[in-house]
Amino acid sequence: MQSFLPVLRVLLVLGILGGVAPVLVAADAGKSGVPPPPGLPPLPKQSGADLLAQKFAFLPKVVARYGGNELTSADFLKRGAPQLLMLVGRNPNLPEAQLKKAAHGLTSQLIDRELLLGICKKAGIQPDLKKAAKRLSQLEKRFGGPQGLDRILAFQGLTRDEVARQIAEEVALSEWVDKKIRPHIKIDEAALKEYYSTHKSQFETPEKMQASHILIKVKPDASPDEKVKARKKAETVLAKLKKGADFAELARKDSDGPSSRNGGDLGSFQRGQMVPAFDKAAFALKEGQLSDIVETRFGYHIIKAGKHTPARMKTFKESDAEIRNKLQKKELIARVERVLKAARAAAKVEILVPEK
Repeated sequence: MQSFLPVLRVLLVLGILGGVAPVLVAADAGKSGVPPPPGLPPLPKQSGADLLAQKFAFLPKVVARYGGNELTSADFLKRGAPQLLMLVGRNPNLPEAQLKKAAHGLTSQLIDRELLLGICKKAGIQPDLKKAAKRLSQLEKRFGGPQGLDRILAFQGLTRDEVARQIAEEVALSEWVDKKIRPHIKIDEAALKEYYSTHKSQFETPEKMQASHILIKVKPDASPDEKVKARKKAETVLAKLKKGADFAELARKDSDGPSSRNGGDLGSFQRGQMVPAFDKAAFALKEGQLSDIVETRFGYHIIKAGKHTPARMKTFKESDAEIRNKLQKKELIARVERVLKAARAAAKVEILVPEK
């Protein structure tokens, strides 16, 4: 896990994970004076700013220094609000030690972002608010329109101008990567083949099959008489099938499973995905064959086997593009991390948030 942290940090700094950071927080995690638009749940009474001030009261007034600049706790809580609110929303009872660790890590991410934006500026790549307009519009749609977005921003203590600025910064960072980093990444065929030969397990496709079933449901607390009644119903359905009745039609009529609306079709599944008794019976069938009655904790099943797809190894040709993308991303992250390492050293970054 430790080795993955630099990778995660770079992806977050560049905005590769999750898109636009300031508004990608659950729609049920905030407060606004604007009533929720249709389809969105109401927000808690406590504002995001108040919640974070309470949870992160341990922060020093200045959380970091870098290149002659300071990041104050107020700025940190404002700029890091989306990530912090998501953290405390999912884990409301996190101990202070873990909150400190999270704050320390996020401080590092925010500083890295500022350092990269400075590098963008030197390279002649400036944030352009016009380029942010389209993505801001997409965010409005995501939250049910302008009103939905406004209530989320109000909770986080952000304005549309601030969000647009951060979107523009992410676009600038992306352009920098495309112009200054990506063109220098070359993955030759020898590297692709080496990865394929040393990571064969990643290219195995497991055995799978398609099947349909009819379920006569039995409740966990069913009485013996109820179980007998359900078993007899399953036997009656099976008898009809053996006489040539249409499986899908009977599934729609008699099955208690959610797949009944699809004629009992369960789609494709791998060996081991279903409960053991069902799995064993299904994979023992040949295509088109009916099972006997199979009992599981859900009740009584009648299974009709569809197409079997045996386990196989994807060829190098089939895997080429996947491997190339993986290696390019790995090299991109490594190159950005090297740039950041040099920038941190030059800026003499000092994180003042305790890790514990």
